[in-house]
Amino acid sequence: MRKRRAPIRPRRRTGPPLSQADRARCDLALAELYFRREIDKTQLSDRLELLERARTRGDLKQVFEGVPFPVLSTPARAAKSTARAKSTVRRKSAVKFAAEPAQVDRELVVNLAKILGVGVVFAGVIILTNPSMVLLLVLLVVVGGNMFLAYRDWAKKRRSK
Repeated sequence: MRKRRAPIRPRRRTGPPLSQADRARCDLALAELYFRREIDKTQLSDRLELLERARTRGDLKQVFEGVPFPVLSTPARAAKSTARAKSTVRRKSAVKFAAEPAQVDRELVVNLAKILGVGVVFAGVIILTNPSMVLLLVLLVVVGGNMFLAYRDWAKKRRSK
């Protein structure tokens, strides 16, 4: 009678997964430790082997045992929670973030979109009724000029603030 094998269980994760950027940062930190002669060549190769097998940040404890731990980027979970916290702060008060365009910038985008939309409509009408390259070139100059004027007005408002 054959013995039954124990079921294969996945390893428990000990921390957030290790990203490629974190792995590269750890690799650089080990190279720097070797360069400063804090670890020797055999320790370096052993630690690099452990780093290669590491899957989570918890696995890095073995890699950097007895030496300074490198500064890693924030884990994905922490970044999401801070984003949630910022969004709740924004709801409570009128906080502006760098990613949010100013009112003047939004006006420029809207004006440019309007001008371009009207130009596309007129180009379609010209192509359908009288396919003339001269008229299309005139339309291109008019639309380009209007877009330039809208940008110039936007730049003046931007400088005055």
